[in-house]
Amino acid sequence: MSSTNQSQYYCDGTKLNFDGPEVYQDFLANRVEVKILYGIDLWGK
Repeated sequence: MSSTNQSQYYCDGTKLNFDGPEVYQDFLANRVEVKILYGIDLWGK
């Protein structure tokens, strides 16, 4: 979630669809960190 253009994509190119707050909360609860490519650890581990 580093983009400022309001469009987020999975690594396979599929666009994430956050049509409602429950969808976003589900995404946050079930996301999996694969690797930090650049920057700092925003997930707070």
